[in-house]
Amino acid sequence: MVYLHDNRPWTVGYSGGKDSTLLVSLVFEMVKELKPEQRKKKIYVISSDTMVENPIVKKYMHSMSKLINEAGAEYNIFGEIICPPPSRTFWTYVIGYGYPTPEPPGFRWCTDRLKIRPINKFTLETIKQNGEVVMLLGVRKAESATRNRTITAREIEGKLLNMHSDI
Repeated sequence: MVYLHDNRPWTVGYSGGKDSTLLVSLVFEMVKELKPEQRKKKIYVISSDTMVENPIVKKYMHSMSKLINEAGAEYNIFGEIICPPPSRTFWTYVIGYGYPTPEPPGFRWCTDRLKIRPINKFTLETIKQNGEVVMLLGVRKAESATRNRTITAREIEGKLLNMHSDI
């Protein structure tokens, strides 16, 4: 119902974990059930390559994106790998700008700069081209009490979709 409601493209966050893998699978299953003429909406399955990933993780992420592109071609589903620009990589921050290496629970700058900002840039460019997007993220309320509170606080009674907190 949500897919057929309008022409807004979808972006699906994909990390390769349980939640995002299930979400991507559900999106594929839903689109497969549609008639070919109904499959007009673009769906971008986006993954973040921080460029300092474990080589096994990086290989898996890139191979999955390739497989998503191959399997999704007839469904308008596209795998996208998002990387920070050269001027904003981990090594540019550490060596070039003198940032200390991240140490939880202290100075943690890498997730925001290496993942969130590049994905937000992709999302904003997609919005600029299309007016709006629908973002799908696989999260579980039962993951933690904090996650439950965060998700519940954003729910709008009677609505299937919620506004993104930042974009």
